[in-house]
Amino acid sequence: MANKAIKTNGYLIVKSDKDANSLTESIIKLMRYRRYSKIVSKKISKDSILSYFSINSQEQESNILIHGRVFDFYNSIKKILNLCEKIKTGSDRFFAQDVEGDFSLTVLEDDELLAFRSPTCSKPLYFSSNKNHFILSSDPYPLKFYNLVYEPIPPASFFYIDFSKNIFFLKKYYEYNSLKIVDLDDALNFLNSALKYSIEKNLNGISEVAIAFSGGIDSTLLAKLISVRGITPHLITFCLKDSYDYINSEKVSSLLSLELKKIDLTKEGLVEKISFLSKIFGKENLMNLSIALLLNMVAEKALNSGFQNLVVGQGSDELFGGYKRYLSYAREGYNVNEILRKDFEKLQSTDISRDDVSISMYCEPIFPYINNKVAEVALSLPLKYKIDVEKSERKIILRLLAKELGLPPEVYNMQKKAMQYSSGIQKLVSKIIYSL
Repeated sequence: MANKAIKTNGYLIVKSDKDANSLTESIIKLMRYRRYSKIVSKKISKDSILSYFSINSQEQESNILIHGRVFDFYNSIKKILNLCEKIKTGSDRFFAQDVEGDFSLTVLEDDELLAFRSPTCSKPLYFSSNKNHFILSSDPYPLKFYNLVYEPIPPASFFYIDFSKNIFFLKKYYEYNSLKIVDLDDALNFLNSALKYSIEKNLNGISEVAIAFSGGIDSTLLAKLISVRGITPHLITFCLKDSYDYINSEKVSSLLSLELKKIDLTKEGLVEKISFLSKIFGKENLMNLSIALLLNMVAEKALNSGFQNLVVGQGSDELFGGYKRYLSYAREGYNVNEILRKDFEKLQSTDISRDDVSISMYCEPIFPYINNKVAEVALSLPLKYKIDVEKSERKIILRLLAKELGLPPEVYNMQKKAMQYSSGIQKLVSKIIYSL
């Protein structure tokens, strides 16, 4: 087994009884939208090929692939590789759960494969399997292009196959702990500590970072916490002139005394992007295409401004009750906390692919809310700290934390629309699509 894990910007593994080389080349060609230094392909056996997008062109080949960030790198990798050995002896139920980070990891050796996703994870993995092939991919879109049936590997799970013995299983290895939150002070302290932890670990070694910024509570709170950490945040907003975000981002960045790059959306600038992303994503609904466009353009601007990483506030809505529909569910008597839990799982399993791919063309995405400790706090909170039906308020705990951190009332009292509406992009995209 290779003794060094390679950090990638996505990877693909193909095992085929027919032509593994041809199938690999066809799929990897469709994944070339990802930013990379070089594509590495390694033949593991006569019918198994491993390919990945190398970030460092000087790295040696490996069959241990990482997509994302691993905290406490040496110990975490050691634990996961030990899991490979435990599976062989049937003792994987004793696997240590304290592996931290936001990553997927895959090991392919001879006829055995282990795919592993961190307890909370924005790095998706999909597999497609039939009598002719087995495919493991960071991206679902090439599989969709070839009309292949595929399934996601959920977060906090490991997936093991021994092809020679026809052993195949998918196991969840982690469940969130339920924290004892006595009162509001407890809730605020837990959340503040968790967000600080996520930012510290995700931005370790980074002195300046770009943030996808709208002036809403999610991105503003991250900008504040990043700034407090001693890291310089650079705010980037793409929006239509005179849109809600156009006015709001300027106002909030001024209140925070932070640099803002505000770029106007134009029809001319969007037409080419729509054509490009539509070829990647295939037929997507208007909302998904609009969000993908926005994140893609922010990431491109971040890279052109000299930044390798982009901080994004995805995950906050699912954890803290940000969508309007959660208010409706609460009014109708549904168990909203359970709905939030399922939505957060769905985000990590499938929905995050849109955002990961859109950003990964230019930058490494960093999602501080999609973090194990942050999720643990959010899933332990009583609903009253997330939404108030009578006042029609959402993300209550985030607003209270913003207030505690000294942010002005204009920030923590502001009700925010979804990015595709507040930026004006969905309306403009709709006009462009229907005029083509």
